[in-house]
Amino acid sequence: MRIRDLASFNAAREAGLAKLLPPSPRIAVGMGTCGVGNGAEAIFRAFADTIEQRGMPVQLARTGCFGFCAAEPLVSVWLPGKPLVILQKIRPDDAPAILDE
Repeated sequence: MRIRDLASFNAAREAGLAKLLPPSPRIAVGMGTCGVGNGAEAIFRAFADTIEQRGMPVQLARTGCFGFCAAEPLVSVWLPGKPLVILQKIRPDDAPAILDE
C-alpha cells in the first residue's frame, strides 16, 4: 500500500493495527534465533494442538525476535480490550493453562 495522503496513511495504520490487535484473541510465539534455540517450535506446536483440540477462536502466529533473549521463549497474548501481555520462559506444557486463562 502506497501512502499518498493522510487518508491512505490512516488506512495503512488501521490495517496494521487490525493485524496486531485483532478483534479476537491472538497468541504470538517468538520464533527468532534465541526463541527457536530455547524451544519455541515445541511451544508453538503445543498451542496449535491445544487450540485445534478445543476448537478455540484464537489466532496463533509465529513472530520474530522480541528482543529479550535472556527471557526466551517468549509468548505475547492479546485479548481484545485488555493490555498486551508478554509471557517469559514458557514451556510446551504451559499452553493449556495459558489458554484456560
